[in-house]
Amino acid sequence: MPTRKPAGTIMIGLFLLSSLVMGSAWAAASGCGNASGVASNPDSGLIETPRVACNRALSLHVHSARLADGFDGREPLPGHRWLLLEASFENHMPVDLILGLDYPEAVLIGSIERQLYLLVDDARLYRATLPERSAVRDSFVIPDRGDRVRFDLAYPVPANDIARLSLRYYHDQYQTIVLDLLDAGDPQAATASEVQGHDLLELAVHAHQQVAEFHGVPAPEHMQWLVVDLRGRSLWITGADARALEVQAKLNDQARLPRVLEYIEAPGLLQARVDGRHAYPRHPGLGGLPANPAFLPEFEAGGIAVFPVPADAERVELLAQFPQLAGREISGEIRPTLGFTLIDGPIAEAPETLLEIDDTPVPLSVHAIERRTAFAGHESGLGEELLRLTVSQRNVSATGGMMRISQRLGFDTGIELIGVYLRGPLALVEPYWLPPGGEARAFELLLRAPAGLDALDFSYSGVSGRSSHRAPLP
Repeated sequence: MPTRKPAGTIMIGLFLLSSLVMGSAWAAASGCGNASGVASNPDSGLIETPRVACNRALSLHVHSARLADGFDGREPLPGHRWLLLEASFENHMPVDLILGLDYPEAVLIGSIERQLYLLVDDARLYRATLPERSAVRDSFVIPDRGDRVRFDLAYPVPANDIARLSLRYYHDQYQTIVLDLLDAGDPQAATASEVQGHDLLELAVHAHQQVAEFHGVPAPEHMQWLVVDLRGRSLWITGADARALEVQAKLNDQARLPRVLEYIEAPGLLQARVDGRHAYPRHPGLGGLPANPAFLPEFEAGGIAVFPVPADAERVELLAQFPQLAGREISGEIRPTLGFTLIDGPIAEAPETLLEIDDTPVPLSVHAIERRTAFAGHESGLGEELLRLTVSQRNVSATGGMMRISQRLGFDTGIELIGVYLRGPLALVEPYWLPPGGEARAFELLLRAPAGLDALDFSYSGVSGRSSHRAPLP
């Protein structure tokens, strides 16, 4: 004899079925989908709108789109224009998730900048920028089904030869929303020269070159620009409710959801290493690779990274270092450095040491001191001279760290530390990354001192304590 279900159970079941049918009807009525073949006229700066795409909880709408040379008083990156969008999110949280899995009706947009990306030609990835006087914040809540929040935003895009544009919204509970804005043919494919990775990320160098000028910006004196087409793909996957991803899934099933992986602190951790001892961070205002790049799970995408390197560099390597990656279902282990040899020359031999400061675990070596009348745009005045110190620092521990060498040095009255430089000379950006394992990083210190000194007295405030030192002058 069949078991009779309680009336409440029958009513809930009917309500869930009704919500599924209504959700499918809403998607059909709204035209929600990831359409391709979008008509456009990029020469006139126009992209046809409106456009809409959705997942189970949200729909993303683009109401207008245009290309412009300025945004909110800001110039675009060199070689780029602004893509200006008027967009909105609408809450259509399905009732089966609310009643069946206790999902709240409200939907959180955690971060437009960190969740809503623009993919260009399946290869370049850009973060959103909100206007300074935006009506919405980067993070907001859409409280009720049917509510819509409208906002303006902008993305840098290459100024020429764009074939594809698509917005991609990533949420940690729902399927990716893909909204195509432009499809004018297949973009030109580029093959990676080398791919490296670990359990969370694959990185690839697709091209690189050395140039004296990049988009009208000349390299510093005695330097050249190293231009790298760097792309990556996230391998990070977390668990999610299968029903939140697909309406056909069983209510209590679990699924695996590919996630975006962000390279946090990348300005100091992504470096060009020259001749084995000198490490150069990216120029912050050139190239399209964001300061903290994000890597998608579906595409090998990234951007152009531009590094200043010495014109006489014999060996150049690109290093991507990962002291810590944090997130759901990510272990705390330190991932290996990913390295790409771009110019395969010899590694410079370490110079002789004039003075060693035994500061465990980051000893400092003074290799040479030179009297100068001019260096890096500075000149000595009457009764004074410049002292140029060639130094290097190592980290013999198993964990790397960010360092500030200028804050560790103290000098007698009358002696001034003008600056710290990389080979070039190029001003060192502090703090800088000192990798683990004893690999040396070389710098140059420039001092202004009274003329005629026969020795340099200074103090050093290190990790293991404060110490005093004297170095003879040539």
